[in-house]
Formats: sequence, structure tokens, C-alpha cells
Amino acid sequence: MNVKRRHPLPKGATEAQWVISMSDQGISKPDIVANFKKLCGPLLHKGQDVTDLAVSYWLGEKGEEDIEFLYTPRPYTQVAFGSKVSDGYLLTLQDDEGNKSDTLLRTPGLEESVVRKLISARTSELCHLAYKNEHEGYPWGYSCEGDSPVTQRTASSGISYADIHQMLV
Repeated sequence: MNVKRRHPLPKGATEAQWVISMSDQGISKPDIVANFKKLCGPLLHKGQDVTDLAVSYWLGEKGEEDIEFLYTPRPYTQVAFGSKVSDGYLLTLQDDEGNKSDTLLRTPGLEESVVRKLISARTSELCHLAYKNEHEGYPWGYSCEGDSPVTQRTASSGISYADIHQMLV
């Protein structure tokens, strides 16, 4: 799967540079972690505090493989029809761990029966497109304001007609 995933702890981020700066000043790692939590709050992943891990990664003590579990979302394996909205259809996706996300299938002119058939026939392709677009950004942050989404969240990604037109042939 060729997806450029959004990095959960970019080394160029302000927080990372601040951590490195504190280390360069001779501040101990436990004090850096304490300062970070005091001023920024703890970094949480599924309720677990990963601040120490993040600091270790930024300081070069941990590698990419140690933080890979922080990448979200995980690849999706299931897609379900959610609801019709003004700009198309809201779909709910789920990964193997049970995490759910919404995606907007931005095809307002497509009949609902065609969308349902597409979901049943092309689940893996739709899951891949939603995963790719959520990381790479089409249309990142799209909001379905005024509509009643499947969940009370904003759609995390979108799939355009251009993305799926070959699947409809």
C-alpha cells in the first residue's frame, strides 16, 4: 500500500525542537518529560501516556519502529453505508481494532443504490482510498455541518467521484 502516512511525532515540530533545546541545555530527560507535561499536558494514545516515549524518540533514543503504533488511522478493513448528506454519502469505516472513522463519498449525483452496490462490491478499494485520503488530505477536515452524520464527528476524509469513476464502469 503506497500511502504517505501523517507522522504522529514529527521531529520538525515546535514541541520536538523545544525538547531538543532543553536537552542541549543539559536538562535531564525526567525533567524534560515533567516540563513537557506541565506546559503542554501529557501526550495520550488510547488513554495511555506516551510522553516519555515521544521525548525518547525526539532525542534519538527510540526509533521509528518504536512509535509505529501511534500512527493513526490504521488501515481500514470494513466500510458501511451511513447516510445521505447534501454533498454525497457519509460512510463509516472500521479497522481491525474496532476504531471507526467517517469518510465523505463526495458524489451527490450518484443514486443510493449505486453507492450501496459499490460498497458491497469494492470494499477493499474504498477502504484503501479512504485510508490514503485521510493521510494525504482530500478533503482533510471536511465538515458535514447541518447534516445528521452517522456519528457526531466530522468526516475525516473524502472520496471524490474522480477517485471512484473507474469502479463504476
